[in-house]
Amino acid sequence: KYAEAQRFNATLLEKQAEDKPKNQGKIMGLARLHYEMALALRPNDTRTLIPLAKVELRAKNEDTAKEYLARAIKIHPQDPEPRFWLAKVELKLVNSDAAIIELEKVRALSPTRLDARRELVRLYNQRLRYLDAATELRVIVKTEPNDLQAAFALPAVLRAANKFSLASQAYKDAEERFPKEPKFAKFRADVEQREGGLFVWVNAIAEGKYTVKAIDKFREYFKLAANDAAMDFSLNGKEACDNG
Repeated sequence: KYAEAQRFNATLLEKQAEDKPKNQGKIMGLARLHYEMALALRPNDTRTLIPLAKVELRAKNEDTAKEYLARAIKIHPQDPEPRFWLAKVELKLVNSDAAIIELEKVRALSPTRLDARRELVRLYNQRLRYLDAATELRVIVKTEPNDLQAAFALPAVLRAANKFSLASQAYKDAEERFPKEPKFAKFRADVEQREGGLFVWVNAIAEGKYTVKAIDKFREYFKLAANDAAMDFSLNGKEACDNG
């Protein structure tokens, strides 16, 4: 009971820190002390290890946070929560490959967890893994059909992957869910108008039948197809073209 009381006090202090940003550092330091006292009483309690790791991450003590999360994972390897926060730590440490591995484990353990999938969308896009991003976005759109951002992002990544027919269908599906959003119809028309021209350039470049002028023209087409996605995702038509 004493350990639970310490953990409860720590959560109250975290809430207080949110309400008083000027004293946030001092208050979070007190919260850490309460979590540490709770952990001393119950060293294997992941209900303390995970929030304590989050406190350390917030204080930019990434290595300490990582140690607490590793302990939590060892105790409950099938719990997706410490793995999700370990991915957050890896991102802070600029270990994005390790973060992807952890997020994919979270997805496997908890397929309906969308925060992990949203992180994967962002990371996959950074690596030009547009089809992998589309796989995650399809789940997000199906689970939360009123997510406007995801509705725009799905066809955008399909366009970036040169899957124009699929992008057109995704725009059409979004039109039905968001009848008051005119951009879906506009973008779908844009895809369908450019689809033939884009395939000509894709095939020509793939077959080696191109000139410098042809490549520049393709880049311009591709840029037009990808630019509509400029939301929170790292889509760049020219970069995608240059990197194959």
